[in-house]
Order: sequence, then structure tokens, then C-alpha cells
Amino acid sequence: MHVVPMMTRRSLYTCFVHHAARQEIIRTAMQIAAGMSHLHGEGVVHRDLAARNILVDEHYNCRVGDFGYARLLSTEEAVGQTAASVGPVKWMAPESMRKQYSARSDVWAFGVTLYEMVKGGEDPWLNIPVPEVCSRVMHGETLAQCVPLLWHAIRAGGSHAAPLLS
Repeated sequence: MHVVPMMTRRSLYTCFVHHAARQEIIRTAMQIAAGMSHLHGEGVVHRDLAARNILVDEHYNCRVGDFGYARLLSTEEAVGQTAASVGPVKWMAPESMRKQYSARSDVWAFGVTLYEMVKGGEDPWLNIPVPEVCSRVMHGETLAQCVPLLWHAIRAGGSHAAPLLS
């Protein structure tokens, strides 16, 4: 059993209520990518990655938390199935809306988490009803407004982000 130390700054969501500096966003994104890469290396799919589930300590070091939706995939299994028909829809990948999940669906949620960081904690798909979000995502729409900064953050991740994105 592993106990996470006290995370005095609470969640990333509360830390990014106001816009953070670009370097801080990149540093945080790299920490999240490294944590998710570790989880995926252990065969764990988180399925609920979001700013609210990233815990932050007094030095602004981040830890992935809240494993209520997490699933362990066998080594032969690249994609899992779930009977759950509910979840954090605004963070869900298209395949997750079809009740399939994998490391790739976590990468989608990582992108939405980056969106939250860049937008200062703004709700993704702000003011858009959940059924419409589902429809848009299933038809290929993404949160593309922040692509240049997000792409830079991913590219800057180097060896830490590469396993998460492969």
C-alpha cells in the first residue's frame, strides 16, 4: 500500500483558478504525463483524469489521485469494456462514450486537463449541455482552441510524455 503525503494545495483545479504562467503549466503537464505514464506502465487505466483529480503539495508537485473509475488491464488487453453508462462526459474520449477505455482514452482526458490548466480552471465545453458535448465529440470535435500551447507542452515533455502519447 502506498500513502500519498499531505497535499496542502488540494487539487490542481483550485490551484489554477487563476491563469498560471506558461512555464508552470508545462512543468505541471510534464508531472501529470509522467504519473500517467507510470500508471499505464503498470497496466492501470485511470478513466477520470481531470484537474480536480490532480493533487498538489506545498511545492506545487503533482500526484494523480482519485482512482474510483480506474481499471487494471491485463497485459494482453489493449482496450477494456465497462458496463458503466455514466462518467465525466466532458473529459471522455469518443471510444469511452461507447463504453471502451484504454490508455488512449486517458490521453484524451489529459488533453482536456491541459485545456483546464490553460483556461484557468474553466469548465471544458462551457455552457454546452452534456448530450450536445457527446454528439460533438462523437462527430470529431475537440477542444482545439488551445492547440498551439497544448502541442508545445506535449512536445516539451520529451521522454516523460513520449510513452503516454505512443
